Amino acid sequence: MKMNLKKGMTLVEVIVAAFIFMIFCAGFYAVFIGALRTHKLAGDNYRATLIARNRIQRALSFDYGSLSLMAEPSGVAIDGEGNLKQNGLYRRPTTINTNVAPNLTQIQVEVYYPHRGTNLSAQPVKVTTLISNKF
Repeated sequence: MKMNLKKGMTLVEVIVAAFIFMIFCAGFYAVFIGALRTHKLAGDNYRATLIARNRIQRALSFDYGSLSLMAEPSGVAIDGEGNLKQNGLYRRPTTINTNVAPNLTQIQVEVYYPHRGTNLSAQPVKVTTLISNKF
């Protein structure tokens, strides 16, 4: 008896294998794009946090009586380094509250950062601190 052994694959098997491979690649691509978006958003959030913390550090170098000069309106545009830029992507309102307690001032810095095609993020980064007149 002579056995008829097939070697190789049929065209249908190749097409099915290619289709399964394409589905795998499409899923991998979607996960990769999602990871890139998350990475960008985390980087923007980190940069916004640094901008807010640097603003608080700058406030600590001011005289207690001059802290009210740190107040900024909500429309102030800044760049990624925290410098004033007319076309900056970040917004940094700074609120000074002197009515917290005697000899105590509250400073709150909010930083809005770019978020998926909009100019401002839904939730800004907020950093708040209290500065006392007496050390």
